[in-house]
Amino acid sequence: MPISATGSRRWSASAGVSLVEVLVALLIASMVAGAAMLIAPSPTRTQHQAVRQFAARLGAASDESILINRKIALSISSEGYGFERLETGGWAAFPGSDVFTFRPWPDGLTPRDVGASDDATATERVVIFDPVGGANPARLELVGANAGWVVQIDSAGVIHVDPAK
Repeated sequence: MPISATGSRRWSASAGVSLVEVLVALLIASMVAGAAMLIAPSPTRTQHQAVRQFAARLGAASDESILINRKIALSISSEGYGFERLETGGWAAFPGSDVFTFRPWPDGLTPRDVGASDDATATERVVIFDPVGGANPARLELVGANAGWVVQIDSAGVIHVDPAK
């Protein structure tokens, strides 16, 4: 006659999960979670990549000014940046160029201490590359969520990207 609600049946040795099996499952789950954390892009890495792309576009603008024999200007606002070239009638946007079109700043990345305009949407020509490879020296500070970068252009048109201090 049964004494308990479960009956008097004995558990077999193969029923249930052993402590070793539980520990192995936890080890595998923690390794998968660790790998996911290492692979996931951090905001700082994404912003650093955007700053490097910005510097690469500056280099392309410097090269383009030599190739087309015209001055090219970097225009910056609080919303983004773009490039213009000096035509006979004045400054004009590049027609049909994907590299030199206006680009918004990536999320969380903003320029600091660029220009003296009080208007947040005002665009200012910060760097002008000349057709012989030079440029007016400039220092642009770009600030992200947890880090900042300084993009420097010297009078020879050489571009440097360094972490902000």
